[in-house]
Amino acid sequence: MSLILALYAVRSLFTVAKCTKREKQIRLNKIYAMMRDGKSRIQILDYARTTWGIGHSQVDKYRQEINEEMTREFEVSRKTMTVELADQLTRITERCMASNQFAVALGAVNSKAKLFNLSDSSK
Repeated sequence: MSLILALYAVRSLFTVAKCTKREKQIRLNKIYAMMRDGKSRIQILDYARTTWGIGHSQVDKYRQEINEEMTREFEVSRKTMTVELADQLTRITERCMASNQFAVALGAVNSKAKLFNLSDSSK
């Protein structure tokens, strides 16, 4: 009977409790940051194993979830993306002009012209 209890005790040491939604979000954010920083899958797996005690299948699920979210985020229409970029460039231009960074402001204006295919293509 003591052998069964000993095996149960050893098994419980290797059983990882299910993480909370908050912990999962922290893990997803960390893996996303590592992916953004150019870390390899092996480096991410090693980090996850040593930090959270999870294996490759769970890390791959997290990576898949991150990729699906990124896909949803970037599946906007071309028109919507153009409007968002134009707005960002307008704000950059305004801030640069206010802080006398005219070269950067000119770069933003040129980028906006290219966005709307208004740039001189003969250069």
